[in-house]
Amino acid sequence: MKFIKNNYMLIIVSILLFIYGFISISSFLNDKPKTLKSAIEQQRYKCLLVNTEDYCDTNNVEIKNRDTFSTFMYIVNISDNSSFIILGSSLFVIILSSISFHKYLRKGYLKNSISRIGYKKTITNMYLKLLKYALVLPTFIILMFIVSYIISGNFDFELGVKLYGSIGLNPYYAKILPIFMVVYIFTFFLHGIFWINLSIWNLKHNKNVLVSIIVSYIEFFLLAVLIELIGTYLFSGTKYIDYFNMFYMWMPKNIFVALLESIIFVLITSIMVYFAYKDKEAVLEEISK
Repeated sequence: MKFIKNNYMLIIVSILLFIYGFISISSFLNDKPKTLKSAIEQQRYKCLLVNTEDYCDTNNVEIKNRDTFSTFMYIVNISDNSSFIILGSSLFVIILSSISFHKYLRKGYLKNSISRIGYKKTITNMYLKLLKYALVLPTFIILMFIVSYIISGNFDFELGVKLYGSIGLNPYYAKILPIFMVVYIFTFFLHGIFWINLSIWNLKHNKNVLVSIIVSYIEFFLLAVLIELIGTYLFSGTKYIDYFNMFYMWMPKNIFVALLESIIFVLITSIMVYFAYKDKEAVLEEISK
């Protein structure tokens, strides 16, 4: 019971992610027979169109399921329900970190802990405890990738594109899939830290945790709009405009650009948090209001 009481929001978020995953996977599986049938008909049509035995022998390939890489990206980013996870992921982390840090900051824990281990160590411990929420999305992504492999059973990206068409991914990443997935997952971990930092920064100035959550979420979207406007102004009509999308990391054309952006967001917000909580007296005065 104590575990449920201390982690009730994490349990709720986990249930929501499970429901989303179940619905998205079910939707994909329901469409799978039609997609497979379309792939078979497309291959037959190509053969009839060219109408030469040589072409048909060369290009008539074994029909397989969509590859794991494409299946994963399709379920997470392209399915009808994908907007839920893309727009809701930041809110989930903001809610989890805000409720947890608010309890430490406003419920007497901070003052009691300072008297025992000092201010700096207390703040550091409070912050480190929040980092587990940065693992929520990476864990979800790993589980979805495992399920995608169970559904697909193969990693033949080139055949998947040939049979089912491209979904906009860089084919090069299929060749370095382990590296891509490590960087991809780490990018989401960094974004989790970015959302946590945003929450912590706002909690210092808001007694009401609900207000702080709303403000943090609005700030995130305002920042997303601002960055996109800057990108549109500077790089309109070029490929670089995609880099100025705060949701770029979900389906990146350049995973290393997405990683760099995540590092920049973490560094900037970490500096903001550092200066917001640097002065012990100022923090104690603020939370006493």
